Amino acid sequence: MQPGHPHMVGDRLIMMLAVVILAGSITFLEVAFKPSSQINDLLKTGSTPVPAENTPQASPSPSPKPSPTPAATPVPAVAAPTPTPAPKPSVRTATTVSFVHFRSGKTTASPIIMDLDGGVVVELRNDSNATWQGVRYKGYNGYIYKSYLQYN
Repeated sequence: MQPGHPHMVGDRLIMMLAVVILAGSITFLEVAFKPSSQINDLLKTGSTPVPAENTPQASPSPSPKPSPTPAATPVPAVAAPTPTPAPKPSVRTATTVSFVHFRSGKTTASPIIMDLDGGVVVELRNDSNATWQGVRYKGYNGYIYKSYLQYN
């Protein structure tokens, strides 16, 4: 079919009419029904909200006058002693002087936990011998050959 053919014009008119009817219906529904905020309130509470002018108001009941209470005698404030922080245990450290293997045992045959570059600070443990130092690094306990450590 060519543009402007009578059947195409009729199809377009039908589509436009359907759009107008649909748009008009949606507008009617929006105006006819309550705003969505009131619908949401209804869904949440399960009951229809009552307009404020129809809500019965309770009349205030007279309250008894409170009897005067005697004034409290002020108590002087006493400053609480400032707690002295407990001394932190001294953590001894050492710094690696170059690349070194951080091992699980005191021998070169022990598995390597990780390799450390020079300049890494490690915590010293009391576990050491003439050549190996027990250390703690990033939660791991292991050993480093002493000649690779500079004690801080």
